[in-house]
Amino acid sequence: MFAQARESARSSSCLSNLRQFAVATLQYVQDYDEVFPQSVYSMDNAILLPATNDRVFTVYDAVMPYMKNTDILVCPSNRPGIDWQRILSTIGLRTSGNFRYASYAYNFALFQDPSLPPGLFENDPVVPMGVLQDPVNTIMFYDSVYKHPSGPRD
Repeated sequence: MFAQARESARSSSCLSNLRQFAVATLQYVQDYDEVFPQSVYSMDNAILLPATNDRVFTVYDAVMPYMKNTDILVCPSNRPGIDWQRILSTIGLRTSGNFRYASYAYNFALFQDPSLPPGLFENDPVVPMGVLQDPVNTIMFYDSVYKHPSGPRD
């Protein structure tokens, strides 16, 4: 019974984190001419390429100034969350240093990725709020876990 109550509290906290993250993102969008941030890009070069040891700037980094702390990025039921530093190091990249763990993935259709693959820039522009046909029902973030492709599928 206590375990159910504890998990219910974690679930509420997770929903609160997602809400705060969404509000912070919408504040970013308002400050940047109603355009959503890119999903990821290099802080060191024009194009993000694996094995360059570039620092990666993500949606999480872009929205961070609008959040009170990085704990918002981690669901209490999924601690410590996805280890971005470890994942990026496997492909020869580094984090920005602003955060390490996150439990939430983002909607790539909303947070475009013009830096990957190279040459896709004009075909994958950032998304302005005005083009969303159903903004109320558009998912920005969702609970996520990282499973290595060669790992177990449980």
